[in-house]
Amino acid sequence: DPTQRYASAQEALEGLQQPLSLLAVERIGSKGKRPWWISTGIGCSLLFVGGAFYAWPPNILSFSKAASACFHSPLLNMPPQEGTAAEAFRQDFRQRFPLTIMLKTVNAPAVSTQEELNTLWQCQAQRSEADLVFFKAAWQLIVHSPLDNEGVANAISLMTLAWPEYPQHAELLAFAVEKYHDVVSQASWDRPGVTAARLVLSYSKARNRVNDFEGAKKWSHYLLTTRAEEINDHTLHLLTYEYAYALWKSGNRDGAIKAIDHALKTYKQSDWKDKLEKLRLQMTSP
Repeated sequence: DPTQRYASAQEALEGLQQPLSLLAVERIGSKGKRPWWISTGIGCSLLFVGGAFYAWPPNILSFSKAASACFHSPLLNMPPQEGTAAEAFRQDFRQRFPLTIMLKTVNAPAVSTQEELNTLWQCQAQRSEADLVFFKAAWQLIVHSPLDNEGVANAISLMTLAWPEYPQHAELLAFAVEKYHDVVSQASWDRPGVTAARLVLSYSKARNRVNDFEGAKKWSHYLLTTRAEEINDHTLHLLTYEYAYALWKSGNRDGAIKAIDHALKTYKQSDWKDKLEKLRLQMTSP
């Protein structure tokens, strides 16, 4: 899809140097451009899972072997976190966000660190359909290390991109945003707010798609007003887009234009200027 290509060599270089940046996820892992027939096909497969899922395991297993080949050294197999708080989180998470029948047939690498999960994510250049292997690996890592706030937030952020058709997708994103909107990322290649911003951006997009504009505004506005200095300009432009769109659609066109003008004036190191300008033009066109 030509619209998904990098706009410049500099942008492509950033994607290579920072493969987990929001920019790289937008360009490489985006689900927004998925053809309707892929989502429909995945949805139908879920409806007919009663008999059809028995045909899945051979393909899933072979794909899992390919995913395992991403690791150039043995997995660390770190011991799971222990204690009352860890076990309480596990029980709550398993109950609220269970593995589906289809996911239980998936053979996913047993990663035990955030770095291993990131390696698995980077291994696949693009995701034009559901990546159930990654989704399950991320789910297992959350259950393995439930008290690692950054790790859990990062895992949920990526797993919601890997399989948007997960039955509790909306609830999972809402849970993550509510619990981890203030999480601080330790990644040396980006600013401390990158993980929280990625979660909030996904959440705001999802809320706008179902016309829940109040939901879309709540957390995007929070990050734009309280954590802007901790977020890179690329992400701030994208957050502003979702926030301004929600303002506009909920009847506050002047507030939306003001938010866009502020972003264009303040966040200059971004390749998403055209996206904001096009939205502004839509708002002001007769």
